[in-house]
Parts: sequence; C-alpha cells; structure tokens
Amino acid sequence: MFALGMEGNGEPFLSRLMRVVDRSFPGIELNVICQMSFRLQKLLEYRKLDLAIVTLPNQKSHSTLLSQPKLVWVAAGDYVVPWPMAFYAEGCAFRAAAVAALKKHGHADRKVLTTASGEVIKSAINSGPAITVMAEGTVPPAFSILPAKSGLQDLPHSCIQLVEREDGLSRAALQVKNSIMKLLGRGG
Repeated sequence: MFALGMEGNGEPFLSRLMRVVDRSFPGIELNVICQMSFRLQKLLEYRKLDLAIVTLPNQKSHSTLLSQPKLVWVAAGDYVVPWPMAFYAEGCAFRAAAVAALKKHGHADRKVLTTASGEVIKSAINSGPAITVMAEGTVPPAFSILPAKSGLQDLPHSCIQLVEREDGLSRAALQVKNSIMKLLGRGG
C-alpha cells in the first residue's frame, strides 16, 4: 500500500492520478488522505505518508518544487472595510499570509467564516461581501482579484511542492511520484 497526502481542491488532478496508477500499476494500492498541508507535513514526519503535495510558505527538504504562485485577494462583488474574511482553519499558509499582511500594516481582520472546505469558502465569497486569499491561476471566473488600490496589502508567493518521506521511498512510491511528475508535465 502507498499513502499520498493532498490538500483539498485537487479533485481534477487526483482523479487523473488515480486512473493512471490503476491502469499502469495494478499492484499498487493507493491510499489518499486529503488534509491541510501542515497536517500532511506532520504525517510525513511520523512516517504515515510516503508523499504529499503541500502548499507551504517555504520549500521543505526532500521536496520537489512544483510551482510558486502569487497569492491574491479575491472577492465576488462588493466588499466592505474592515474586510470580512473567509478562511481555512488555523495552520493554513494562505490564512497566515493574509493575517500577517494585514497586521503588518495595522489593519484588523474580521473573520466571518472558518472552514476546512474550499467549496464552503467559495460559496461564502459568492454569496456575500466576504473576501479570501487564493493562488493566482486558481481564481474561479466568477471571482475578481482585488487591485492594490483596494487598500489590501501585497501578499507573498506560496510554495506548492511534492514532499517525500525523509527515509526514502519504496519502489511503489517512486512509481507514483514519477506518475505525478508526468501528469504535471515535469517528467520524462
């Protein structure tokens, strides 16, 4: 059995990966855990996972950098100051970046929603004057990236990476890692 961790919102990629693994490696039993990145990192440290695709502020050792998207403030319509925020729970790198940027410039944040579900966050943004933080390139068409003139501070880049167990990968885990890299256009 092979264990892979992924943060939420990876449904299209995950379905493609599961099909590839099922067809190419019928002997591999893929066990996928979807949790927040900081929890997946802990599971790797405790040797409960072989690989994890995580979004963290900085690149970890034993990882392959997949992308470094810019974080952006997002809304679906009108918003008010102080900005009502919809976030993932404590430990989310996007939330931490947003709160740090606001504090650095003396702005208060008003959290109106905290959830573990990306779909719930999208629904909250879509239905009211709340804002959130997303990675550039993942913003749904119905949402708008808020301009710098909105009074919100610039946000950092994030670090999406494929992290491996520090004690090495089994043959099955290496095959899945290679499949992940190929699906992402990063392998031969």
